[in-house]
Amino acid sequence: MSYYTYNEGRKCKHCNTPIADQAHAAQLYCPRTVLSDNSIKSCRDDFNTTLRKKEQSVYRNLIKYHRLTHRRIQTLLKTKGEKVTEEDINRCGINLSMPLQFEIQKNKLFLFYFNEFAIEQLAESKFKIYSHGRLF
Repeated sequence: MSYYTYNEGRKCKHCNTPIADQAHAAQLYCPRTVLSDNSIKSCRDDFNTTLRKKEQSVYRNLIKYHRLTHRRIQTLLKTKGEKVTEEDINRCGINLSMPLQFEIQKNKLFLFYFNEFAIEQLAESKFKIYSHGRLF
């Protein structure tokens, strides 16, 4: 015999399981339970994780982009050395329009800062790669 009623029609925000009328009014999710394999079922955590995952995907993509760019700059530095051309940069797939930071120098040439490396424009299509030592 169950002493719980479900007349108010409240349901868990994650799995739509009915919540008893006798439960506290602030309860929006199923109670947290430990399953037989000692894992924890938590509708509240699962619901919020899905929301955060959607919000954070943009930032994760930026991290992936900069990690890949870092590897590409390392590869370019190993294969071509510190003096490279614009063609070398393009061939490696390094996008100079998406650095972490950039500066326009007094001679009106660019300085692009990536995670560990800076790419300094020396002339129209000549560049120099070096480690900058900055923390972002």
